[in-house]
Amino acid sequence: IVKDAQMSPIVMDVRCFALRNAFETKDLKEMTKVPLAILEIGLHENYLLILKDEVPFVSDIFVSSKDKELLGVDNIKPASISPIIDRFAMQIKQNLDSYASRFKSEKIKNLFLVSNSPNIQEISDAFSKKFSDMAIMVLDPFSTMEVPMQIKEKLEAEANNSSFTAVTGLATRKLDIF
Repeated sequence: IVKDAQMSPIVMDVRCFALRNAFETKDLKEMTKVPLAILEIGLHENYLLILKDEVPFVSDIFVSSKDKELLGVDNIKPASISPIIDRFAMQIKQNLDSYASRFKSEKIKNLFLVSNSPNIQEISDAFSKKFSDMAIMVLDPFSTMEVPMQIKEKLEAEANNSSFTAVTGLATRKLDIF
């Protein structure tokens, strides 16, 4: 498709690594001295990315098509989100335990959420209840960036900037291939 559009592809990136790149633009590298987790939850991508010293560990999270559909419904009731989060939480706990035992790692204290769901705040609140021993934060890739005013106005109109995380990571990727 890219070649048919008379463009020359230079690099392709895996989405979870684009999230890592976006995280690095936030100048939070200090946080990766201890492991942290980024959870992508949505209609298309569902996985847990654990970073320590910028080294990634990725685990898929299984989500039924019905749950994916519900995540995309605008203004969903918390009672409808709760069972979905229960299923996510069980898999996340298993992956966190597996990571800690495999790498003899200290406990993960920070979980960043990335989602295209219009219910990101409800999702974040539900995860905060499930993981009371962790800080749950929605990853806003623009929170520490200087953004031009005409773009800032468009971003402020969006309720969920975390959906731009992968794009931000791709846009700020170091092209070290040359």
